[in-house]
Amino acid sequence: MTQLFLFLRASTTGLWRGVTRPLPRPTWTRRQAIAVQTVRAFLEQLQGRSGAEQQQLLTFPRRPLPRDLDTYEAPLAGRDALWLVPPQGFTTTWLHFHGGGYVIGHPSDALPYLSRVARMAGVRVISLDYRLAPQHPFPAALDDACAAVQALLDEGTPPEALFLGGDSAGGGLALATLLRLRDEGLPKTAGAVLGSPWLDLNPEGHSDQSASPSADFLAPGTADTWRQLYLGDTDPQTPLLSPGRCSLHDLPPLLFLAGQAEALAPQISRAAQSATSAGVETELIVGTDAVHTWYMLPGLLPGPDILPSIVAFLDR
Repeated sequence: MTQLFLFLRASTTGLWRGVTRPLPRPTWTRRQAIAVQTVRAFLEQLQGRSGAEQQQLLTFPRRPLPRDLDTYEAPLAGRDALWLVPPQGFTTTWLHFHGGGYVIGHPSDALPYLSRVARMAGVRVISLDYRLAPQHPFPAALDDACAAVQALLDEGTPPEALFLGGDSAGGGLALATLLRLRDEGLPKTAGAVLGSPWLDLNPEGHSDQSASPSADFLAPGTADTWRQLYLGDTDPQTPLLSPGRCSLHDLPPLLFLAGQAEALAPQISRAAQSATSAGVETELIVGTDAVHTWYMLPGLLPGPDILPSIVAFLDR
């Protein structure tokens, strides 16, 4: 089954659902409903497929690199990475981890979003191409993320000028990385932006997936498929698989982003409350009527444009 066939079928399904069904939220436009249902229909077609099939079907031509930034691909700690450097220089670095359930995705998938952050915040953005499951199950991605942090510290990046961040699975990876760095006694970084983070991979934690079944584009079975591929032979109760369930004491400031209409919202809110209770400086932004990772495609996906808040956090 080709990419084109999957895309056409998802587009047809998304158009039909988006036009014929009532708008899930009062602030949504019909165009946004179609967009959400199209993404949902596309992801539904991946359920039950092997990781290799999913990766093949979601390998797209790389996006053109922005000309107003010094953008290039170069290794970091033995892994490829996408570097976006403001031409006027920088004092802050943001190490970013892409989403995709630890199974799919590439740093360039988030290029428009990362470029906006680099421009508006004047920060150096580095998006890591960490290893993916099932070829490299847990803890491969976490090992790569921690090695990248260590490499940046070794090159002279001050920890107080280094932020972490990520979206969806990448947000969970960022929090797990902070926890391992803390437990290993490494210097505390400046903070982390956790965008729609996937924080609870325990099977019972996936009751959250039915929290908003008609609104979010993450269909109930999507995360289950990715979780099984990422787990491999690892005990599901392994703490850093579900960083939202860990003790979040002694962490740097955290910015949590959650869509009001996304299925992961309950576990994100719980983690934010846990961090606050542990004495961590915590901010939670809940996008009104927003879906999973809406802020990466403002206007197309329903939800407010919160990029100024992200920039303000990185400029602290």
